[in-house]
Amino acid sequence: MTEKHDMIGIDVLSFSEEPETQEIEEPVVKEEEEPSIEDMIEQIDAISAEMEEGHLSLEDSFRKYKQGMDLVKQCSRQISVVEKQMQIIDEQGGLHDF
Repeated sequence: MTEKHDMIGIDVLSFSEEPETQEIEEPVVKEEEEPSIEDMIEQIDAISAEMEEGHLSLEDSFRKYKQGMDLVKQCSRQISVVEKQMQIIDEQGGLHDF
């Protein structure tokens, strides 16, 4: 694909008019499956019980609190998705509040 340019003595890359097409494989990224709402509630209960015992250091208590709040947020997101799905399904027979 290189050719020598006679006048100034440099190599020049030449390209064909039709570019070669190659399929680029995208990396497979597996989404981590979220635990069920029931599993998250059990984890929140376990964290709460551990914190109530009073044997954790302040640093561990903050870490557990953050872990529990993250689980609460995940639960809330999953519940919102389920509520929206139920509203869509229920639109055929009427929309009801939750």
